[in-house]
Amino acid sequence: MRGGAEVGTLHLQSGAGVPVYHITSRPAKWGVETGVRRPRTGGGRARTRRRGQHSSGTFPDGIAPTHSVQLLHDLSFPGACHRVRNTPSSTHLVAVGTYPPQVRVYEYAELGLKFERHLDAVACDVLVLEDDWRKLAMLRVDRVLEFHSQYGRHATVRIPTPGRALALHATTCDLYVAASGSQVYRLNLDEGRFLPPLHTASESNECIALNAAHSMVVCGGSGGGVEAFDPRTEPHRRAAQWSVAADATGSDADAVTAVDLSGLQLLCGTQSGWALLYDIRAGAPLAKRRMGYGVPVVSATFRHSTHAETRSATQAVLADRKCVKIWEQPERLAEAPLAAFEPPADIHHVETQFGGAGLILAACEDQPVHAYYLPALGPAPKWCAFLDHMTEELADGGIGRSAGAATDTAATAGTVYEHYKFVTRAEVAALGLNEALGTEQLQPYLHGFLMDVRAYRKAKSAAEPYAYEEWRQARLQEKLEQQREQRIRQRNAGAKRKPAETDERFAARWTHDDYVVSEDHERWRHLHPTASVRRRRERDSDEENDESDEDGEGGEEEHDDDDDDDALAAEAARLLRERERAARQRSSNALQSRRRSATLTASFSRERTHADQAADTPPTDSTGWSVDERQLPLQARLTLRAQRAASARRKHSAGV
Repeated sequence: MRGGAEVGTLHLQSGAGVPVYHITSRPAKWGVETGVRRPRTGGGRARTRRRGQHSSGTFPDGIAPTHSVQLLHDLSFPGACHRVRNTPSSTHLVAVGTYPPQVRVYEYAELGLKFERHLDAVACDVLVLEDDWRKLAMLRVDRVLEFHSQYGRHATVRIPTPGRALALHATTCDLYVAASGSQVYRLNLDEGRFLPPLHTASESNECIALNAAHSMVVCGGSGGGVEAFDPRTEPHRRAAQWSVAADATGSDADAVTAVDLSGLQLLCGTQSGWALLYDIRAGAPLAKRRMGYGVPVVSATFRHSTHAETRSATQAVLADRKCVKIWEQPERLAEAPLAAFEPPADIHHVETQFGGAGLILAACEDQPVHAYYLPALGPAPKWCAFLDHMTEELADGGIGRSAGAATDTAATAGTVYEHYKFVTRAEVAALGLNEALGTEQLQPYLHGFLMDVRAYRKAKSAAEPYAYEEWRQARLQEKLEQQREQRIRQRNAGAKRKPAETDERFAARWTHDDYVVSEDHERWRHLHPTASVRRRRERDSDEENDESDEDGEGGEEEHDDDDDDDALAAEAARLLRERERAARQRSSNALQSRRRSATLTASFSRERTHADQAADTPPTDSTGWSVDERQLPLQARLTLRAQRAASARRKHSAGV
């Protein structure tokens, strides 16, 4: 995926200096250095692979990324980034790049892109005119100054010669433009007109800087010298001049490509790769050093730190096309640097002013904007304070590795392997990867091998095609078991309980006279109106059985119930008839709704016949009562039982 939408990486670059953490959206893969051509796709022009990168996408030092991190979402350009600037309020980041030519503004509070605007030509420099992003000045390569406001492009101004760099004098609202000619153009933003330009001794001015303390303007160019102008006089008077090229190489053929002014110190960089430090009160340099690659110095800045407890308040940051070097004290420029790192692509510009934070952004000939975090220079900015926690975890885990130790130290104790899988020799044989032994796909480590996790998943799916289904079924079974355990279970109905008669706690209830139940009491007879009838029926049944046994002859004795029994029997019969009538009505309704089904009609006929003969039909359940009879009152059911018993006796006697 292009455009920086991928999750970024964080890995440690520790050399002779302090630890440097490289943060980028993805490793660079293509460039203009190695001469390996990229195939054309879709009619686009071919691009060469960037220096120090392999086709596998690993980092130049062979160190695989150790942590995933994304500094700012979509912090990249389709082609390359030319300039990156932090706003004075430290709330937004402004970057210009190509292709197509565009400017992008990122908001720190949202950790992402705020907006992007396209330009008519590539911008070689951008300047923030206010505390935030609402006023921008961009210098295009087609000799046009473009001013943007919150609503979009505000105005465009054309200059006589192609521009190189911009500088702003905030007090007078003068915008200085270093151009290819011998003049430095001045545009007053308050009056909206050009002022008399500054005339320099160089044939082409390549860089310009302005100090906010004393407002002195310095510019350097092809003549190999740096000139300083005092803006307090009109026209500006030349205050000082230094022969940088002569002091560096002894020849005036060298050009000055980078310059910065901080207080009384002047930092310069030349086209041949020399860095020099001056005191503006003296003509000889205080220190000088060769960067080592012989390529032009693209950025020379004084970085002001708030981490002065352990470091100097001002550091010197120099960057050429290949590397970035930082000195703790500018006066020690000739000594070894405090830190040095090499981005994976050619550098265009370096931004170091983040309010004293230890963050450095490098605009390179690469799609992502490469970010570097140095805890020794200061804490992480507030908007990305998570970098401090991540780097502390990396340091505690012992992940520090020197450049070039790719395989031997790749598995240091405590390292977090997010992109590798450890496999044993038995697992390699089970996956059918014996042919990969001895190749880069399997790196020996301890008693097994380290394998790329994506390749491991592919081999696992090929060797065990049904492993996922088995795992899925196991998970489903586990979920079902968990749901069964969470159900509400009923108590065992068959469990025997201790009867109350044998419980010692209720012994007095069965022996005390106050708890004796008197069946002759008026209230007991009112609560049990059919108890006397039941006792009389049982007594009569016992007498009849005794008589039949003694005589050996069958005889039918008529038993007439008293008035109460007749009333109860009549009420039971009436209720039974009502139940039967309701059952017939329900059966009729069911018959009308099921008339279209012949099989159900026959079933309903059997139910109706059963309802007609319900009085003579024996009980259908374990309680001895039919469905309709269970709905009768207790007295009616008792009466019905008495009638059935008498009928059974009559039938028995008649049969005998």
